[in-house]
Amino acid sequence: MDKMIIMEQRINDALAVLQATDLAAAAPGKHEISETFFFMVQEYETHPREDARFETHEKYIDIQLIVSGEEDLFAADVGRFEEEVPYDGEKDIAFWKPINKAQIVHLTPGGYVVLYPNDAHAPGLGLHGPQRVRKAVGKVYIGDLV
Repeated sequence: MDKMIIMEQRINDALAVLQATDLAAAAPGKHEISETFFFMVQEYETHPREDARFETHEKYIDIQLIVSGEEDLFAADVGRFEEEVPYDGEKDIAFWKPINKAQIVHLTPGGYVVLYPNDAHAPGLGLHGPQRVRKAVGKVYIGDLV
């Protein structure tokens, strides 16, 4: 089967799980679903846009879904960045120096964004000061497909 078809199916399956789960009642922390998908429920205060920290992942696609509260997320192609902290394979994360131009994604309850390995992203940004947010971050494994 084509790798893109497998990747799309995994994303669709993950979205179905997230939509079928009562994320407002789910305990904070990690929830293992299958060999290729888990999600984390997070609760936090948003931070100022000037504190944005861009990250990327190589082995997982992120699905960031807001359960309550609102936040902005900056996103841009990683090719426009300079590496700040090299990729850590164990944690599946690299950090990138901020740039001036990035797309702003405004997320409200029920809203989500799908972020691929080339999507540098800075989540958890406040709109007009700190706001309490509850979010599910789905992690779709693609390490076997790249």
